[in-house]
Amino acid sequence: STAPGTCGHIRVTKRGAKDISYFARKILISSAARRRHVSSKALRAFIRVAWTTSQAVRPAGFNLRAVWDELSETDEDSVLRRAAQTDLKWWADFCYEHAANGTALFPQGSEEMVLCVETSGDLEWGAE
Repeated sequence: STAPGTCGHIRVTKRGAKDISYFARKILISSAARRRHVSSKALRAFIRVAWTTSQAVRPAGFNLRAVWDELSETDEDSVLRRAAQTDLKWWADFCYEHAANGTALFPQGSEEMVLCVETSGDLEWGAE
């Protein structure tokens, strides 16, 4: 069903939001248990998953910058400083109902809208 005020918006799905939040919490727990050290592989995977939301979540890039800065390309572990932990906490709190979840597909005040879609393949895109 379409939530009030979400028509014409692209949003992260409920499951997607739940998965991203879970992933962020898992990294934060690892960081707390290992004195801010986390697996670089896990951190890289989280960044990839969270970045996929950037079309629907405008502040996605802003809330990934510090995490990206801490990612070690050469070491097995990355060390999370306070800014990266703050960004991860933002993602840990992310949910379907989050105020940042949803971006207008069309400019406000558009009188005419045309949406062309092609869904004959394996991957389908949709909008509410």
